[in-house]
Amino acid sequence: MRMATAVAGVLVTLGLMAPVTASALNTPELTHPTAKLLGAGAKLQATNVGAVRWTDGTGATFVECSTGVLTGTLVKNAGASVFITIESATFTSAGLQCSGFNGAGLTTVQANIGNGIPWCIFSNQASNDDEFKLDGGSCSEAPRTTTFVLETAAWGACKYEKEAGATRISGSYFTDTAIHANSDAVLQVPGSKFKREAGSNVNCPPETFLDMTMTFETNASMKEPLYFS
Repeated sequence: MRMATAVAGVLVTLGLMAPVTASALNTPELTHPTAKLLGAGAKLQATNVGAVRWTDGTGATFVECSTGVLTGTLVKNAGASVFITIESATFTSAGLQCSGFNGAGLTTVQANIGNGIPWCIFSNQASNDDEFKLDGGSCSEAPRTTTFVLETAAWGACKYEKEAGATRISGSYFTDTAIHANSDAVLQVPGSKFKREAGSNVNCPPETFLDMTMTFETNASMKEPLYFS
């Protein structure tokens, strides 16, 4: 064993082998309040922090909504795994249609057409540190594509699809640690790419990027914050 260690050390010194470094282990736990594990079956709500935007390939805003609300159920919160099935998703501006730019006009965001709702948001030890992923379908189903329909006043339906698997939606979350002390469960999606589906108007951008930040709360009148520990 010592001989193998010595050989490995020589290889590292010669640049023929990368040094072994400890990697952070992702071990998410959803709590309410802090340090108290939230039980499976709990109803959750997530509301936006800042505007929810779909941008085009140049980075220009295509559609912007001032309000986004997700509701769902905590399916699993044990064994360093968190799974949440999202059962509804609404995106509006002052309770009305969202703003469309570059000629799109007022836009209705539909998240329940085609391969829309439900979604599965999850994080486990197979994820990178403080990383979550989102697949189409509930957490009890096989992953599938995720779709949005942006119903524009000028061009009609702009349909977009995100593949499951390796190219699924992913983002990061804040943990209640020294770095983000007393930070609630905030999930960030930093510009996830969707491709235009066949049958959409040619004026619809060929691809769009979803950019949103959501904070999770209890789905009750008090809407108390949740935390990742």
